[in-house]
Formats: sequence, structure tokens, C-alpha cells
Amino acid sequence: MLAIRPISFQINSSALAHPLTLSLNSMTNTAGHSYLIDDDESMRTSLGRMLCEVGYIVEDCASAVTFYEKPILVAPALIFLNTLKAVADTSAFDGPQFKRVSENVGAKKDYAALTPREEEVCSWSVKSLFNKGIALQLGNDDVTIKIHKVRVMDEMLPGSMQTLHKKFLRSDLGGLVLG
Repeated sequence: MLAIRPISFQINSSALAHPLTLSLNSMTNTAGHSYLIDDDESMRTSLGRMLCEVGYIVEDCASAVTFYEKPILVAPALIFLNTLKAVADTSAFDGPQFKRVSENVGAKKDYAALTPREEEVCSWSVKSLFNKGIALQLGNDDVTIKIHKVRVMDEMLPGSMQTLHKKFLRSDLGGLVLG
């Protein structure tokens, strides 16, 4: 997670002795100043070295409390907070999000493969109309509707009518079909 905090410019000579901080002479050719806050020392060391390699001046702290107790060296600066947790939180968010997007794309692709009449039958089926009711709405007999419904089930691959309903309710097609 990345956060930026407005800070004032001050130099603290004791902070410059920090092992991950570049020397004051190299400040003119830096990519910027960063503060790395993470309770995992190995993460701070590793990320700190990588940031130094690309030209950042790095100050690291084991906690937010430690960060706020230290005098601030340079403003503006980047603040990296609990980086491992941010990666885990992003992964936890992205997994379900990716699954939902994949399901939406799959439902749209399946729906696009239907003929216009199959789309109508699918729409009425999702609205819980029985075959005879759909036949009345579309001016067909129920045998024709059964044939269209079989084709819808073959194209959409839901396995059951309940799964077909769920597929449309969870996807962007829910509004298209039900609306």
C-alpha cells in the first residue's frame, strides 16, 4: 500500500547514518526520498536495498509509531506501509474480483452464441416462466420452446435451471435478461 504524507524539510544528521540511507552528497542524483514502514525486518531490508538501487533515499521504521517519533528528513517523500500485508490484501481482493470478471465474460460469450429466439427463451426462462407460458408469450407451441430451451442449456452450459439463474444474477447479463 502506498501513502503520501505532506511533511516539512529538515535534516537530522543522526538519521543520515542509517545503513539504508544514501549519503547526503548523492541526494542530488536521486529518484526521491522514501520511508518504508513494515514490521518485518527482512522485508524492510530487501525492499530498502531495491529502492536504493534505483536511486531512492530510504528511511525504514519497524512501526508507524517509530516513524512518527523520528524527525522527518525530506519532503515530499513516498511512504510505503506494511508492504507484505498490502500484497496479501491485494491478492485477497483480486482473486474473487478476477473470478467474477471471468464469469461475466464467460456468460456474455455464451449468451452471444444464442440465436435471437434462444435469447428470448432464455430471458423468459430466467424470469421463471414455464414452457407453456413462454410459448404463449412468443406465439409458439411448447414443443418448440422445449427445443430452444435444450439449445440454450447446451450453449450456456449451466447444468441446471438454478445454475442458469445464478449465472445471470451474478453477471452483467442479469439486467439485460431480467430488465
